[in-house]
Amino acid sequence: MEKSRTESDHFWSKRGQFFPFRRPLNVSIYQDVITDALRHEYGGKRNAAKELARRLLKSPHTVRNWLRGTSTPRGEELLRLMVECKPLREKINQFIEENQQCSGE
Repeated sequence: MEKSRTESDHFWSKRGQFFPFRRPLNVSIYQDVITDALRHEYGGKRNAAKELARRLLKSPHTVRNWLRGTSTPRGEELLRLMVECKPLREKINQFIEENQQCSGE
C-alpha cells in the first residue's frame, strides 16, 4: 500500500520554491555503511584511530567517534577517508549503484 504524498514529503527553498524530495536518505544507513567499512578495515588494529587521524589530519577523538558510529564524517572528511580506505570506497559505490537502480536512473 503506497502512502499518499503530503507536504511533509516536500520542502521549501529560501526563495519560496517548492521541491519534492526524491528519495530520503536514511541517516542511519549512511552511518552504518561508513562505520561497518571502517570497522572492517581498522577495527582490529590497536592504534587505528591515531594512525588514521594522522593521515587525515583529524583528531584521534573524531576518528574514534567514526569507528564507534557515534558520528559520521563530513564531505571533505568522507572524500579523504574514501582515498585511504578501499572497503569504504567500495561500500559507498555499491550504495550509490543500489540507489540509482531504485530510482530508475
